Amino acid sequence: MCRYLTRGVPLPLNALTGSSSNTERGGRMNRLHQHHEGFALPLVFFILLFTTIMILMLFGLTQTSFTLAVKDEKLNAAQSHALDGLIYFEDRLQRALSSSSGKLPPSADADDIRLALETLITPIIASDKLPEGAPFTFLEPLWEPVPEGRAVYMTLTSQGNDALPSRKQLTRTYIFSLAARPLFFTIAASTLTIKNDVVIDGNVYVGPLTEQNSDIGVLKIEYERDQKPSFFGVLTSPYPNFKLKSLPPPPTPPQKPPAFPDDGCQISPPDNYALRENCLNLAFDTAPVLQKRQVSFDYIPIRDNVTRANYNKNSLITQPFCEYDKNGRCIRLLDVNVERGKGQTFPQGIRVQNVRLDPHATLTVYGDLIIEGDLTIDEGATLYLPNGGRIWVAETASFNGKKGTPASIKSISDARWPDEGWIYIGKRAKLKNTESVGLTWYVQENLTVDEAFVTPEAIFYVAGSTRVNKIKKATDKSRIIIFSNGNIDEIKFDESSPDEPLTIDAYLYTNGNLSIKADKTSKIAINGGLFAKGTISLESKSGPKKPSKKKKDAIQKAQLSIVPNPELILNPPRGVEEMDLNKMTVKIIKTEIKTE
Repeated sequence: MCRYLTRGVPLPLNALTGSSSNTERGGRMNRLHQHHEGFALPLVFFILLFTTIMILMLFGLTQTSFTLAVKDEKLNAAQSHALDGLIYFEDRLQRALSSSSGKLPPSADADDIRLALETLITPIIASDKLPEGAPFTFLEPLWEPVPEGRAVYMTLTSQGNDALPSRKQLTRTYIFSLAARPLFFTIAASTLTIKNDVVIDGNVYVGPLTEQNSDIGVLKIEYERDQKPSFFGVLTSPYPNFKLKSLPPPPTPPQKPPAFPDDGCQISPPDNYALRENCLNLAFDTAPVLQKRQVSFDYIPIRDNVTRANYNKNSLITQPFCEYDKNGRCIRLLDVNVERGKGQTFPQGIRVQNVRLDPHATLTVYGDLIIEGDLTIDEGATLYLPNGGRIWVAETASFNGKKGTPASIKSISDARWPDEGWIYIGKRAKLKNTESVGLTWYVQENLTVDEAFVTPEAIFYVAGSTRVNKIKKATDKSRIIIFSNGNIDEIKFDESSPDEPLTIDAYLYTNGNLSIKADKTSKIAINGGLFAKGTISLESKSGPKKPSKKKKDAIQKAQLSIVPNPELILNPPRGVEEMDLNKMTVKIIKTEIKTE
C-alpha cells in the first residue's frame, strides 16, 4: 500500500509507521533525555539571581548618583551664597568709604589704616548687622601690614550657610592703600649739604620734590680734620648724586692726608651702588643704609592757608571802637594805647585802628580783635584773650620784648592745637623776645623771629620768607612749627651749656631753602624734622673729637643733631592736610575656595 504526499511521490509504509531501525534510534534518544533530566531549572534560577543583583546594583548606583547630585547642587549653592557674601561686603564697603568723613594724619602707617578700616568694616560683617535671612556669614578678618608701605592686607572669609555637614568658603585677600605717601622724614630735601660733625638720626630723603628740579638728588658733604658727620638711619633717593669732600686741614697741626682723592668723591648715575656705599663709608663716622626709591609727598598749601585766615576776618564778632558824631554814627576808628604799667579791658570783641601796649601794660579782650592798622607790644606787655579769641591785623605786628621781660600774646583754648586761637598779620611780623601761647600765626609777608620764647607751642604759616635768629626753650613742652613759602634763612639758637645740648622740639618746612648753623657756643639738638623743596644746609663749628659709633653718645657730643619726632605731624596742627578715608584705594589680590 502506498500513500501519496506532495508531488505525488509514494512513500514506503515503514516511513509512516516506523521500522525496527527507527525503534532502536528512538530508544537511544529516550535514554539520552533521561540522563540530562533537571538541568534547565538551576540555570533559570541563576539567570534570575544575576538579573536581580544587577537591578539592585543599578538602583543603588542611581540612588548614589542622585544623592551626589543633590549634594553637589547644595555645595554649588553654598559657594554661590559665599560669593554673594563677598559681593555684599564689597558693595557696602565702597559705600562706607565714599561717604566716610574719617581722617588720617599725613604720617599714618599700616596700623593707623587698619584701625580706621576696622571701624568701617566691623559693622558690615557683624552677624547681627547682616540682612535678615542672609545665606552667608563672615569669619573674623585677618590683617597684615605691607612692609615699608602705607598699606595693609586684609583676608576675609565668606561662608555659605546651607545645611551640610561641611561648608563652602570663599577667602579673598584685599590690599588697602593710601594714594598719598608720608610727609614726614627726619630730613627731606632736593639737595642736602652737611658740613662737619652734624649727627642725623632717622630716615632722610634726598631727591626731586618739584617739577622744576625733577633730576635733583644731591648729597654734599665736607668736613675738617676729625669732624666727620654721622648718619644713623636710611638714605632714600631715586638717583643720588654724591659730592663728598674732605677739606684740607689748617697748616697746624701737621697735615693729614685727605680721606678722598684731590677731586673728592663725586658720583653720578649710572655709577654702581657699591662705589656709592664706599664713598658714604669714607664720608661718615657712621654711614647710612642706601635705598633707591622715589617717594611722593603731600605738600602743605601755605599760601592758601594764609589767604583763608585773611578771609576769616568776616567771621570775627566785634564792635567798633569809634569816635561818633552827634547822630551816633562812627566817624573813625580809634586807637587803643595802653600806657606803661596800666591795663585796659574790653568785655567783648572790638574793632580798632591801631593797638600799642607800652612796657608792662596789659590789654584784655573777651572776644575777637580786629586791628585795621598796626599792632605793637613792648617789653613786659601782654595782650590777653581769655576766651580763645582771634586777632586780625591789617598792617604790621611788632613785639619788642627784652631778655627777662618778653612781649607776650596769649589766647587761652582747651584744644591742644587750637582751632580758635589764631592771629593774621597782613604785612610783616617781627618777634623779639616774644612769648606766644595758644596761637597759630598767619603772616602775609616776611617773619623775623629774634630770641623768641616758645610756650607751649607756636605754629607759623608764612607766605613770605622767615628769619630765625634765636629760639629759646621756655618749658619741656615747648615746640615751634614753621611752614614758610619762602626761604628759612640761617637759623641760630640760644647759647647752651657745652655739656648739655639745648633740645628744641621743632618742625621746619619751606618751599625754598633752609639753613641751620651751630657755632662753638651752641650745642643744639632739634627734636623734630626738616623739609625743604630746595636745599637744606647743616653746619657745625667745633673742634676735633673722638668719633662715637653709638647713636646716643654721638648725639650727646655733637654741636648739631637732628632727631626725629613724628608726634609733631602725627597730631598735625591746623593747616596740615589730613587724608580722607574716602581716598583709600582697594584692590583684590587673590580668591581661594575651600570646604570646611
